[in-house]
Amino acid sequence: ETYTEATPRLGASLLLNEGVSLFAGYSEGFRGVSNFFGLAAPEPEQSKQFEAGAKFAAAGGLSGTVAAWRLTRRNVVVSAGDIGNPFLQEQSGEQRAQGFDVDLVYEPSPAWSLLLAYGYTDTEITRDQPERLGDAFSRVPKHALRGAARYRIVDGPWRGLAFGLGVRSQSE
Repeated sequence: ETYTEATPRLGASLLLNEGVSLFAGYSEGFRGVSNFFGLAAPEPEQSKQFEAGAKFAAAGGLSGTVAAWRLTRRNVVVSAGDIGNPFLQEQSGEQRAQGFDVDLVYEPSPAWSLLLAYGYTDTEITRDQPERLGDAFSRVPKHALRGAARYRIVDGPWRGLAFGLGVRSQSE
């Protein structure tokens, strides 16, 4: 089958002053489903996303981004849950994921850079078969934390060489 869909995208940013800007965006997505093993012909997956936040750059080398977002997807391919046929698939009615992210970068000198990032994600199946309603998505952690440090050589024959170390942690 052939499907046609307009997928608008709209975004804006506002520079409040030299160190702070606000941003917001809206987008829709549309994609065909491939490799589907179901009993009925699949419908295209559709999505809508809203995001808003702020970016800042403070004196002393601190900068960052704070954002909140919400993503809604329809016709997502999921397992049909048939024990006798583990490859059987169907499409979920509607899924929602929403949350916020905080990313901070501190650069006390041209050589050093430190990063700290946190993300919170709340997921829910909002329209589907009654036994799935309200369920959270599998394999999507609610909390994710990341930290990293990087040292860049800024002078001499090794200029441009950098070393970094990072760590990542997440909830179930």
